[in-house]
Amino acid sequence: MSSTGAATQEAASIKPATGKLGIMIPGMGAVATTLIAGVEAIRRGLAKPIGSTSQMSTIRLGKRTDGRSPLIKDFVPIAHLDDLVFTGWDIFGGNLYDAAKTAQVLDRDQLEQIRPYLESIEPMPAVFDQHYVKRLEGKKVKTGKNKCDLANQIRNDIAEFKTRTDRQVMIWCGSTEIFLEQTAVHRTLEAFEKGMIDNDPGISPSMLYAWAALKEGIPFANGAPNLTVDIPALQELSKKMNAPICGKDFKTGQTFIKTVLAPAFKVRNLGVSGWYSTNILGNRDGEVLDDPEATTKRVGTTSTSSAGSATRCSSRSTSSAATPSSPLLSLSTSSSSWTSRRARQACAASAFRSGSASTSRLPTAPPASTRSMTSSSSR
Repeated sequence: MSSTGAATQEAASIKPATGKLGIMIPGMGAVATTLIAGVEAIRRGLAKPIGSTSQMSTIRLGKRTDGRSPLIKDFVPIAHLDDLVFTGWDIFGGNLYDAAKTAQVLDRDQLEQIRPYLESIEPMPAVFDQHYVKRLEGKKVKTGKNKCDLANQIRNDIAEFKTRTDRQVMIWCGSTEIFLEQTAVHRTLEAFEKGMIDNDPGISPSMLYAWAALKEGIPFANGAPNLTVDIPALQELSKKMNAPICGKDFKTGQTFIKTVLAPAFKVRNLGVSGWYSTNILGNRDGEVLDDPEATTKRVGTTSTSSAGSATRCSSRSTSSAATPSSPLLSLSTSSSSWTSRRARQACAASAFRSGSASTSRLPTAPPASTRSMTSSSSR
């Protein structure tokens, strides 16, 4: 059979989504609470799924004149919103209503309508190391003898969640970590798992969450420009467990706008003196990225800085081994962005590195009246 035929047969064998789909979120701040509150509001008929590709976009079948353009959610066998179940981890105490109220994305009337639901979700203690996010202080964090121990605690949390859901996926919504480069510990799964035992500094908290999810056969989506799954070790584990990995920042807010504008300006050979971004969602990212070591957002979000082209332990002691699976997923979330003098400077210096007709100058800070205030929450 030809490779095309094999691919067609495999696609045709995708089973419709059944049962409850568990969404596990490390970092339940502004982005996560907005996503969860939005889903619940839609389920109750209080809102429409504006901006959701899976819920509102259509797909054209056949010729344009055929008039066959069903909604994607009606054409692809994805999970229904009523079947989504949320849980997660966060370094701050309180339930999701508290977090959403602090984030101040939704107004009070909107929150009050779904308050009981949000109050029913309380994040679990998180794996946190201030070395990777220096401007934050964790109040509700896990402790363990080494990174391997911490990662296996995450696996234990996942195992418990599996008893309440049929399928699972993990989405990183935590703050942007400091910039890390690949080292020897990232090259193989064996080296990575040894590094977890040895507390190698090249292994960040987001990598521990990704490792734990993949060991359980659960897909992992990275919503921040961290190194996380861009390493051979976790890509090896992904293939071994047949669990998909994806993501390099959500890029649905101001980062998305830059991603669109940068290649357009380059094609027209237009130079830019600089730009700055106000913080709409992401909240704590502004504070986090003001740290001189937090260059991940500036270097890691490759599709913006390169004008549109992106290049790309031990086992848990409890619960049974995971069954590798590859479910069809549909993820939709809100944007994250930042406001920071250093971030604005880095953006101006790098966004048009490849092809600007004129030399970029660093922008001056915006007037105080146009700067947005960051609220006290995770991304």
